[in-house]
Amino acid sequence: MIIIPSSILLIENDSDRAFMEKLYINYYKLMYTVALSRVKNSEDAQDVIHDAIIRLIDKIPLLRQKDSSVLRSYIVSTIIRTSINFNIKSTRKKAVVVEKEVLESFKDEKISLEDIVLVAFTNEELVNGLKRLPQRERDLLRWKYFDDLSDEEIAYAMGIGKNSVRQYLTRARRCLLSILEDKNDGKSRKL
Repeated sequence: MIIIPSSILLIENDSDRAFMEKLYINYYKLMYTVALSRVKNSEDAQDVIHDAIIRLIDKIPLLRQKDSSVLRSYIVSTIIRTSINFNIKSTRKKAVVVEKEVLESFKDEKISLEDIVLVAFTNEELVNGLKRLPQRERDLLRWKYFDDLSDEEIAYAMGIGKNSVRQYLTRARRCLLSILEDKNDGKSRKL
């Protein structure tokens, strides 16, 4: 039994509510399958579907005009984009938790202040280098190395071919390396 989300039930226009209820019932299995393949967790997949439904509610007039095959593609595309956004948000939350755990572990470990300062300086230098990159390269490196998105997800988010992602990554790493080398008077580092 499929339970209709409250976001659909709260639609004031009866015709729009009936349209979205029918859409939800007809495409729920597809939405769930796509979402689950992206977030790997049933609860998260449900959250992705809920967020996607809210996006789709805003597009009811557009959705009504589409035939079934185009509508299906539009729904899948919305679920994929919503999954990518969900993964980015959840990765950021995890990074904050991990960073706090690492800082907490310093209290118990016998790590010298010099080592902690060295790590902080290196991270600060990297952050400053990333800030100097163009937005596209910064996003690309963040998605790949911090958010752990796949090449396919990055290609979709950037609007490029999957095979081009590696080339863009190479260019972004070279650009960041150049920035770091300039900052450090030409001292060589590897990324």
